[in-house]
Amino acid sequence: MNKIKMLKMLRIISIVLCIPALGSFILWWVGMLDIKIMAAVNWVVFIAEFIIFLFVMKTIRMGRANVVIPKGFCEEKIFVAEENIFHDFLIPTNTRKGCIFRIGVQIKEFKKYPLFYIIRICEKETCIQELNKNIKLDPGLVHVFEVVIDSKEKLNFKFNEDVVVQKLLVEELYIA
Repeated sequence: MNKIKMLKMLRIISIVLCIPALGSFILWWVGMLDIKIMAAVNWVVFIAEFIIFLFVMKTIRMGRANVVIPKGFCEEKIFVAEENIFHDFLIPTNTRKGCIFRIGVQIKEFKKYPLFYIIRICEKETCIQELNKNIKLDPGLVHVFEVVIDSKEKLNFKFNEDVVVQKLLVEELYIA
């Protein structure tokens, strides 16, 4: 039996178990049942529901939650060649764990096909990496790049040509 069918069956059993508990409470309320019997029935139902809860929690593994943290956004802006896009360098949220930065860029116009670079600074070492290697950034299309970033790195971006960017969005994908 697969997990989904088993969980549906456990949900039905859980609902069916609530019927005697509710019935005993109503019978006690109208005076047709002793409180000790009602308490015993409700206690047995509670124990059964708790066992089902524990079984379901053990069966279902909770996945990791992915959180998207916006880091930078530009819209309808002109960028000069070889100039950093953001005034301050972007840093990861968690200083002890690496993450993924997702960069989405949509270029409006340019003279020659530009190269899009990421500038990575880790402690005293600077590394400049071409993001659109072998890819032409076509105007109007959204290009998405995902880059693994170390927790101690700072980053920025630049173009090698003058460019008018329609939209530029930088997000951090943080795995909680």
